[in-house]
Amino acid sequence: MRFKPGILFSVGEVSVVPVTWKAMRLCDFICTSYGYELYVTSLMRKKVRKFSFHATGLAFDARTRKMGADAWDIANELREYLKDGFQIIYGDPKHRDHIHVEFDPKR
Repeated sequence: MRFKPGILFSVGEVSVVPVTWKAMRLCDFICTSYGYELYVTSLMRKKVRKFSFHATGLAFDARTRKMGADAWDIANELREYLKDGFQIIYGDPKHRDHIHVEFDPKR
């Protein structure tokens, strides 16, 4: 697992939460099984939309640039293993070059 240079692991008093780390480790395992290294491009952000899970340490983005069609399979495996409370977004206009993983405790 690698992180984009300058990535934020905390903003002020808020840090990436354990459930997000767990999801990243699973994503790393799945990516490795397909022969890719997980490259996390975003965790915490200083400037975010009002209800972004990146602001609360509950989301991360994984680069898919070199994965080709395998990115769909990786996203689907994440959906299979991360069910309760998780949302995995890939392939829509805002998520064509990365898989977005977020945990919503209210889901």
